[in-house]
Amino acid sequence: MADTTWAAVKRAIAARLNRPNLDPAVIQMFAEERADVMAADGFWPSQQTDTELTTEPGQYFYLLPRGITNILMVRLQLNSIWIPLAWARSYEDILIADPVQPPFTAIPSSGRVFGRLLRLFPTPNDQYPLELTVERRVDIPSDDTDTQSFWCNEGRALIINRTCEHIAQELLRDPDRAAMHKSVGDEARDAMDEITHSRNGPTVMSRYL
Repeated sequence: MADTTWAAVKRAIAARLNRPNLDPAVIQMFAEERADVMAADGFWPSQQTDTELTTEPGQYFYLLPRGITNILMVRLQLNSIWIPLAWARSYEDILIADPVQPPFTAIPSSGRVFGRLLRLFPTPNDQYPLELTVERRVDIPSDDTDTQSFWCNEGRALIINRTCEHIAQELLRDPDRAAMHKSVGDEARDAMDEITHSRNGPTVMSRYL
């Protein structure tokens, strides 16, 4: 059975470059850069649910997970009930409602994005799991055991060759190898476009292209 983990994708990149000892952290960095570039070149964000965040008592700012471009809803789990949070009209509305230092603490009832942060009000008084309904870029996995990512499945050939192309060009200084991987990457992208726009093609791909 084929290994479809993200770790296997990174090993394939090293093997295609004939650099089996290439640092996986370097491969991860180049793959993330390529995914970011392609996200701005036709790979539109898809709607997803994210459950990475849990509140901490006394903390009202939370760094949003990578790749999120828009938050559609935030829910907080209280015992066995998921409670939707109200969305503040502006960040200033939260500042006006919360002038006290140290801040007033309770079960959060509203939120607002501030830069790359989620601001909650009131400041949480306990640990509460959060569920974010978001629009998110087609991001590179952070877990080597991930087998569900688009880049481990439909996008595997594309991310392998796009990453190989830029490692060969920028790190190995091998323009011939870079040109070869660019050509193969272009073929992979063209094939994906054809499948996506086929009337009988898999609908899962239309989320990304």
